[in-house]
Amino acid sequence: MPWPLTTSGPSRPSGPAPEPLHDAAAREALDAIPATRLQGAIEGRLRPGAVERAGFRTVRAVLDPGPHPMRQVPGVGRRTVDQTPAAARQLAGTAGETVAVHLGVDRNEPGTTALVGALHVLA
Repeated sequence: MPWPLTTSGPSRPSGPAPEPLHDAAAREALDAIPATRLQGAIEGRLRPGAVERAGFRTVRAVLDPGPHPMRQVPGVGRRTVDQTPAAARQLAGTAGETVAVHLGVDRNEPGTTALVGALHVLA
């Protein structure tokens, strides 16, 4: 993964069990944020519309491949290629700080099962 979601502080879960769940929740949140929102994340002129029309429709879609594929997009200049991933990383950091891991009986997933097992050992 080219963009870490690690953060520090009380909102970040500690230990190895919650990290995959937290990162998956953050990636899911980034999938829900349209690329056009990148305009508000960074000062200066940014052309997220051209980026979105080229197929980078969400913040996660901008982050996952890195800036190289964006260089191939007609109408997207060097400044946009440099600033768009920076803005996306800023939003990823915010998502990593604000997302929460929710456990529920209706969501029987291997990651949540491992977390509950780890918590049980601590109890």
